[in-house]
Amino acid sequence: QGLRDLWRACGRDFDRDVALVPMDPFYEIRFHDGERFTARQDDAAMRAEVARISPEDAAGYQRFLRDSEARYHFGYEDLGKRPMNRLWETLKVIPRFAALRADRSVYGHAAARVRDEHLRFALSFHPLFIGGDPFNVTSMYILVSHLEKAFGVHYAQGGVQAIADAMVRVIETQGGSVVQGAEADEIVIKNGRAAGVRVSHG
Repeated sequence: QGLRDLWRACGRDFDRDVALVPMDPFYEIRFHDGERFTARQDDAAMRAEVARISPEDAAGYQRFLRDSEARYHFGYEDLGKRPMNRLWETLKVIPRFAALRADRSVYGHAAARVRDEHLRFALSFHPLFIGGDPFNVTSMYILVSHLEKAFGVHYAQGGVQAIADAMVRVIETQGGSVVQGAEADEIVIKNGRAAGVRVSHG
């Protein structure tokens, strides 16, 4: 959704510039003991998959999903849209972080909700996507589970490079230019807004 919003702000339609293909299933995790976990957007299919692996974890899984949604609304929808450049703004959100147990790791939070080790892994491996450690990354990152459920998982035809190439075309049609392989020296501010980037070779 964020990319569509960015394109819309430029008067463009993301879906005309990039072909996104919804994935179903999202992915399949294969465990060393032969067990498999298939992730899908469909809620009933996911509940059935959890129940197949560990019926006693069905209620804990539903609780995990509610936790994920709460973190999404706070961490993505709220914090992601407010400036945090003043100490007071940061201090104001600390109680909410505490209530959401941001001190727990992603794995620790999954382990607090489900008992089966396969499910604990399946619900906590997402930080690996960004090079993070599920045993150390804050449980706020479980919001990814809600992102998957709410918006799905998609593949850009041509890969991530297709998105980058389309973004370059949008910038250039707006009169901008993209410089690669240069060090950024300064973000140019005009009328209180970022207007460009000054690079090392001019």
